[in-house]
Amino acid sequence: MDEKTANRFDALERAAFETPSGMGSAAVKAFSAAPARTLRASLRRKLKKAASGQANSGAVRRAIKSRLDFCDRYFRRIEQAAELGFYERLFAAWHVLHLPLFILLIITAIIHVVAVHLY
Repeated sequence: MDEKTANRFDALERAAFETPSGMGSAAVKAFSAAPARTLRASLRRKLKKAASGQANSGAVRRAIKSRLDFCDRYFRRIEQAAELGFYERLFAAWHVLHLPLFILLIITAIIHVVAVHLY
């Protein structure tokens, strides 16, 4: 693998695993996978080009297929890591909203029980 491709892999991993600063940046990071797609396409082209220059035996085809499958799994995991940051933010925001709603539910239940017993 050349240095430029290795640097692109490193940048992609750093971007996928860094903590987003807010909900908006987490959503953008999770749902904009253009850099991962271009790098994946580039890597697949390089693998296929390397395979075309070799003998077309069954072992070579299996090895190339294995590498392409690994490539697909790798990039899917990178995308999942980016999406996880968004869902973590969303879950944290839900907890901020959920606690006041829970407290209101308890208060209204107490008011309801007291009102029913008074009348």
